Amino acid sequence: MLVTKHLGIHYIWIDSLCIVQDDAQDWAVEASRMASVYANAHLTISAMGATDGHQGLFINTGSEFLLRRGLHEIKLPGLEYPIYVRSNEFRESAVSGNPLKLTEMPLLHRGWTFQERILSPFVLHFTESELIFEDKRGRSSCECKELKHHIKGTPGRDWLSRTRDSSLGHWSWYDIVGEYASRLLTSEADRLPALSGIATTFERQSPALGSYLAGIWETDILGGLHWYVYGTVRPRLQPTLARGTLLSAPPTWSWASVGSSNVAWPIYDKYYSLVEIISATCFPLTSDDKGMVAGGRITLRGRLCPAILDLSPHSSTTNAWRCSITLTDESLANNALPIFWQDVGLCSDGEALSTVYFLPLSLCEVREPSFELFGLVLCRETNEVTATNRAEHSSKDTATFSRVGCAFTTIKTEPLTSMDKREAWFSEWRDTVFNNFGQEEALAIV
Repeated sequence: MLVTKHLGIHYIWIDSLCIVQDDAQDWAVEASRMASVYANAHLTISAMGATDGHQGLFINTGSEFLLRRGLHEIKLPGLEYPIYVRSNEFRESAVSGNPLKLTEMPLLHRGWTFQERILSPFVLHFTESELIFEDKRGRSSCECKELKHHIKGTPGRDWLSRTRDSSLGHWSWYDIVGEYASRLLTSEADRLPALSGIATTFERQSPALGSYLAGIWETDILGGLHWYVYGTVRPRLQPTLARGTLLSAPPTWSWASVGSSNVAWPIYDKYYSLVEIISATCFPLTSDDKGMVAGGRITLRGRLCPAILDLSPHSSTTNAWRCSITLTDESLANNALPIFWQDVGLCSDGEALSTVYFLPLSLCEVREPSFELFGLVLCRETNEVTATNRAEHSSKDTATFSRVGCAFTTIKTEPLTSMDKREAWFSEWRDTVFNNFGQEEALAIV
């Protein structure tokens, strides 16, 4: 209130006060309006150093800013100036190039504040030492004039402007999810609602993206399934009771099902589909179709390969596992997939899992002269009535699976110097190699 008064602003909107927190429907309606609230705000005030809603804007100054010894007296005829001294606040990280102090600020790790910064035209950040002003493109300035970089984690409105081109819009979305997915939430049931405002803006600016399905877009379902988790993996999210009445459960094919995790999409120039998407749907829990869901279902036709994973850690990362896949059909025994990325913590070193299935999704152009075969690792859903309420919407005529990870392998080729040559090579590979994979069938992933 003090800041708005001094700025001459008569109205202030605070989500925790302006939304009935224990009313699920009121909360859902207001959460869906976040895009409008922040995009049309005159200014968003950010308590960047606060760890919760009780700390406020003004943080106690750290001991490093206290003057420990006096300064030499400076005298100029007829002039007197106060002199203030402090340590260098913006010492940069050698790794990221971002100011160390800013990357540690609690607000940059909280889920709900992510869309506030992207959607707001202007943000005024209160840190422990000074104010930082940020505009709608993520450009920042501070009182001491030393902040010359974007603050890490601020994609800026340029990401939103690119959504008018649907192909760029998909990649912009994957970039945004990659920045957002690891952020912390008090309740994991908010994983989708806390991004609802940005999703609403995407949809408004580019209707060609199609329907929103638990974090991916209808016109790029296949691309949306190509996410993987890197770094520390966490247990699969269990159905979460939200605001006393709603049982939230994102489908396993959605990145939102893995909680606060590092999520990314592989970079490729083009992919050739190896599946046929038949249908895709989600089951919203509230009036906000971009908010909480009670599961979802993608039905597709592809070649499903039964497999056993024999695991040992990959040397270069904490979440990639070397895996040899033993396929039921002996003729496919040499088609091993060397890298398995688990979505959730379900594997231990050297332990063989029970039967899983590999579903090839696409053949991706990555770099000359090679392609990557990318697919999902699935487990069969044995319980037709699960706590996530997924099976309520399932057809008993179609085998149902849940996602547990993804796997890929590199396929080297001779140099293919033109699009025609690459497409001809793919057609031959599909007809002579891929059509020997497993059994083509319709299946559902929930």
